[in-house]
Amino acid sequence: MKLKSLTAATLAVAALSIAMSGTASATSTTSADSGQNVTAPQLFTPGSSIAVKRNAPVSTVPQNAPTAADGSVAVIKNVKYAGEQCGTSSIQHSTGTGPSTLTISVSKAVAATWSSDITVSAGDVSVKVGFSVTKTFTVMDSDALQIPKGKYGYIYAYPLYDLYTFEVWSNFGTRLGRGAAERPVGVCFDAYYN
Repeated sequence: MKLKSLTAATLAVAALSIAMSGTASATSTTSADSGQNVTAPQLFTPGSSIAVKRNAPVSTVPQNAPTAADGSVAVIKNVKYAGEQCGTSSIQHSTGTGPSTLTISVSKAVAATWSSDITVSAGDVSVKVGFSVTKTFTVMDSDALQIPKGKYGYIYAYPLYDLYTFEVWSNFGTRLGRGAAERPVGVCFDAYYN
């Protein structure tokens, strides 16, 4: 990981996201609608030194969305938009020496992901958060950095996600667990020189 601008606060947010998913793995996977839990990407809240460029508006959480008809005994409730988060795995980078203008242009397919500390179906999660958690989204944008003479510049691109949290309840009114879903919506650029 090359993030120059990660702070203790952003690391704490990333740790919270991982704790919520029940795993410390940075691997991002997707699942068919099989009811299997999946691993969420590690995330951090972008600070002022990160350029956030969106490709899509924030999705509205569906109100009173029905549960998918798959015979599930778990019910997803209390879905909330939790803000923008950047992934910690770079999807592209550019480097160069000054004096020059370093540029980067990104167009990458990034999978939506979801995680839960109890088994729920991807179909149920998709219905409740308002987007397919098994779909791949294209994120694209560009950035530039002026590099002074005698300096070396870096631009790292990371996927930008909209993070949604939810709770999993039994049909008998008992909370069983929590989860999160991440929709790729743009690119986070970390640009600097030294």
